[in-house]
Amino acid sequence: MLLKVVNSCNLFWCAAFNRRSWRYLEGAFGRSQQFRKVIQVPSFSDEDIQKMIAIRHKQTSYRLVYDEIVRATQSDDDHIGVTAVETQFFRLLWGQSNGNPRAAMALWLASLKPLPHKKLPVGCRVINP
Repeated sequence: MLLKVVNSCNLFWCAAFNRRSWRYLEGAFGRSQQFRKVIQVPSFSDEDIQKMIAIRHKQTSYRLVYDEIVRATQSDDDHIGVTAVETQFFRLLWGQSNGNPRAAMALWLASLKPLPHKKLPVGCRVINP
């Protein structure tokens, strides 16, 4: 029905599909025959996701704490800095979101647990896509 509406009037339409949906449309209707212009948006890298979240987080007055992540990903003998833990967390976040910025943001927000004294412990919850 969507394809009928899109092709029945002289309006400019912009639609976004994830890979799974796009593959279904290609299989059902043929490769890009229903759309005049197809633009594939590349996935974000783990650094891109980290920058996007850092920019948004700067608008808050909360301090991020990665203590739980250190215990979950490192042995007791490993002593690494907060920056390395943060980098590892965003690699995990990138892997879970498949580079999708909207999914990464949703996973990021789901991993936060506000505490008193303006602290935000970052937890690592694995959510199946």
